[in-house]
Amino acid sequence: MRAATAGLLLVSILLCTVPARAAIVVSIAEVADRDARFLVQTKSNHALIHGSQMKDIDERFLRPGETARITVLALNPLTFSFVYSVIYHPAYRYDSQQVKTMPSLIRTVRMPEFEPRAWRDFIDAGEPVLYGGKGTHLGHVVDHFRLFLKEYLPAIDAAGGGDDLRQYIPLFEDIIRHARQTVPQTMQVKAIQGLPDQQLQDRLQAIERHALSQFRELEDDLAEIKTLLSVSAQERIRLRTLQAKCVDARSVYHELMDAHDRQQIEAFLDFQYENHHARPDKTRQWLSDDGQIRYAITLGDHYTLRDRDHQPLYDSCYRTGLGVDLHGGKPTLLKDTQKTVTAGFCRSERGEWLIQLPRR
Repeated sequence: MRAATAGLLLVSILLCTVPARAAIVVSIAEVADRDARFLVQTKSNHALIHGSQMKDIDERFLRPGETARITVLALNPLTFSFVYSVIYHPAYRYDSQQVKTMPSLIRTVRMPEFEPRAWRDFIDAGEPVLYGGKGTHLGHVVDHFRLFLKEYLPAIDAAGGGDDLRQYIPLFEDIIRHARQTVPQTMQVKAIQGLPDQQLQDRLQAIERHALSQFRELEDDLAEIKTLLSVSAQERIRLRTLQAKCVDARSVYHELMDAHDRQQIEAFLDFQYENHHARPDKTRQWLSDDGQIRYAITLGDHYTLRDRDHQPLYDSCYRTGLGVDLHGGKPTLLKDTQKTVTAGFCRSERGEWLIQLPRR
C-alpha cells in the first residue's frame, strides 16, 4: 500500500508543472553604448512524438550590464528539452544561449552571460561575411534584417518607442555593402569538393543564384525598413493590427470588414444570382469607408451544398476569392499588405447570403 502511494506521489510530482518560483537568469555584459536596449526573448523547447515545440517564456528589454531574473510559470518535465535566450539590437550581431537544465523550485538556471559584438567593429576589422559554414555567414545577415522587422521594431513600438531607429539605416546599408564585397570571396571555397568540372560549375552557379536571391531579399527588407521608419509608431501598430485580421476568410469577413463591406459582397452576389445567364462581370472592387483598404471579390465556381440525405441545403452557392489591399491599392514597398482568401457563400430561402468557412 505504501509503495503504491509512493508511486502515485512520484507520478503526480512528475506531471506537475514547474512551481512559479522557478527562474532563469539572463545577463548582458557592458558594451560601449550603455543606453542600447537589447530585446531578450526566452523560450523552452519540448519534445513531441514528431519533432519539437517552442514555447514562449518571456520577452523584455535589457541594457548592457543589466541582469534579469525571469520567472518560469509552467514547464512539463516529461517533454522538456532545453531553455534558451536570444538577444537582438540593430547595431549588434544577434546571439543566443542554450541550457539543457530545467528550472525548478530548487534550481535556478543561469544562462552564460551575453557579450554582444557591434556590427561596426566587425566591418571595420575587415572580417568577411561567409557564404556558409561556421562564423558569420549570409544567413545571419538575412536573419538580422528579418529580426528587426518581425521582432525588434514591433516590440519597440509596443513599449512606447523612444528610440530613433532611423539612425541605424546607414549601418544596415554598410552591412549589405560589406556582405556583397566579401561573400563572393568565399563562394568558390565552399563549392570545391573534388567534384568533376561540370558538376563543380553547376554547383557554383547554384550557389550564385542562391546568394543573389538572398541579396534581393536583403534589399527588399531594407526598403521595407526605410518605409516603416518613415511613418509613426501609431501607424505601424495600426498596420500590424490590420495584418493580424487577414489570416483567413473568417477573420477578413468578420473582423476586418464592416457592415458596408459585407453589403458590397451581398449586392455583388445578388447581381450574379439574378444575371447568371448574362455573363456579368466576375469581379467587384471597392474602398472601405475610410478609404484606407481596397477590397475585391472574384466569383468562382457554382456548387451545391447537400445534407446527409443528399438534399440541397441552399438555393445556390458560389466559391469566391476575397482580396484585401491594406494600402488602398496605392504603390508601396511594404510586404504582407495584400491577401486573397477563399470563401463560399450560399443563398438561403430568405435570400440571405451566408458565408461558408472552413472549420478550424
